[in-house]
Amino acid sequence: MRQLGLGLMLAAALQACGDDAGGGQEESAIASKLTRELVFPEAMLLNGPLPETTAPEARLLPLGPTAVLEPDGSSIMALEIQDPQERTVEATLIRFEDADSYLRVPADEGEGASYIENAFMVGPELCEGLCDAIFTVSVTEKIELVDGNITSLSTRQIVVDCREHGDPEACDDGPGAGGASPALLCGDVTAGELAFTGERVLDSHLEAVRLLGSQSGALESGLTSVRRDLAEALGLERDTTSADVAAELTAQIEQQTESGLSLLLGEQGCGLRRPHVALALRSCDPAAPAPLPSLACSGVCLPETDASACTDAESSGCRGLLEGDACAGRCVGSCLVTLDEPTECIGTCLGTCDGECPGGSDTCAGPCTGLCTGECRQISNDTCADDCTGLCDETTTGVPECSGELEAYCGAPADASLACAGDCFGDAALDAGAMICRASALAIARSLPRCEPALVQLSFAFGADVDAATQNTFANLVEDLNTPLVRLFVSLARIDMLVAASAELLPAAQGEIADHLAMNLESNPDDEGLACAEQRLAEAAAWLQDQPAALEALRAEAMELLSPVTLAE
Repeated sequence: MRQLGLGLMLAAALQACGDDAGGGQEESAIASKLTRELVFPEAMLLNGPLPETTAPEARLLPLGPTAVLEPDGSSIMALEIQDPQERTVEATLIRFEDADSYLRVPADEGEGASYIENAFMVGPELCEGLCDAIFTVSVTEKIELVDGNITSLSTRQIVVDCREHGDPEACDDGPGAGGASPALLCGDVTAGELAFTGERVLDSHLEAVRLLGSQSGALESGLTSVRRDLAEALGLERDTTSADVAAELTAQIEQQTESGLSLLLGEQGCGLRRPHVALALRSCDPAAPAPLPSLACSGVCLPETDASACTDAESSGCRGLLEGDACAGRCVGSCLVTLDEPTECIGTCLGTCDGECPGGSDTCAGPCTGLCTGECRQISNDTCADDCTGLCDETTTGVPECSGELEAYCGAPADASLACAGDCFGDAALDAGAMICRASALAIARSLPRCEPALVQLSFAFGADVDAATQNTFANLVEDLNTPLVRLFVSLARIDMLVAASAELLPAAQGEIADHLAMNLESNPDDEGLACAEQRLAEAAAWLQDQPAALEALRAEAMELLSPVTLAE
């Protein structure tokens, strides 16, 4: 084991689109070049394959546009971590191609459990001795959690662009030999393939379309998974249709409850991360400010470090999820009240019950038909006399000073926006960078947003004739419903973001992007990259026309699965 101030180890030769762009180069030379020139701070090189997954329930989602590496550049490989236990991140484990080594990149102190960025620098000699072509490299990543467990695997591609800085004599018979035009990546972005033609504005638009398509596909798969989980919880076949799942859940609710199943929602939704917007903007417009000072946010801003921006906000405060702590504001979730004397509990009785309880009268852990002694967990959409378990929202005046569990926020004035130096939950706009680049930058960020899981609280009262065994079965069902319902609300929030991304990209494709391509083709009619862009942009524009209907179909399926429950105010 040795300490590195660098980055990559690559075992396989890099491949251009359909050809071996570095056919005569030894694999060890390529690996050595990348190892010297790519720098992950404090990375440690470890021999062997990536460790086996021990926490398959913790899943990873690559974030941000495809990293494009050029000499003297920098980039970020970011990940969203979907971990039901919300464990702290210790490190990211990164392997390139089929290398027999991998990198362990420590997480920054205080790195959140839902999101991590791994920034790296590129040295000036990246392309020296390499073919003047464009290469793709497969990257696999896992996360090492604080308890030592390893998450599931995530795979992405990065691009090494040596078309302007490489050596044509290093290509042998591959693309770029003898000074010929560099190789192109010219895949069908509507099918999730990479396309980098060498023209930044056009490539950024194509990347935005590719990400929109891949995330739409991931949403569709996610909804299928939710539908199957709900069907299984209801005792149905996993391939049961959404309509039949909803019908069965409705029937069971009507049979077992007095007035239906009510759902109290503390929805946090999805937001745009300023670093992702900045990275996407600079890939299109290298002259864009770095770092990007702020986003124009019409909604709620979560400042990254300094909450002073909240001084100009209409509202401000501290919010976050608590587990049995005091909340000096609104608590959306449940309030835990200690009952020293037998008292009626409108909620979950944790203790003893002098009536019937699904968990037994002496060890009650459910609704009590009589009086409860011990603790009572009551559904809450207001202030708590005792401790809050759920989403706490403490409003403040001026600059909020928040405890460690709560995060500062500031709300934009009505019909206006505020300068958000952080994540924007709401409508975001850019007032920096080239105008033609802003739509693609925002669409990329909307395709890969920061999504905070919704807080779902389910409540009901049993019907008068429901026996104890049936009560216990239905109570277990309600508990099983919680996780898939949370995923449904996150899916709805993601659909909203993709709808907005589609609405930004389609007018651009039909207007400024089409005009930009036409202008470039007029000046360079024989340019291979522009010919590729002409083909792919036409496909992308036609595909974007169909996206609103496809996204609304996903929304309709999610709403059908939610139809059996009643949203509480």
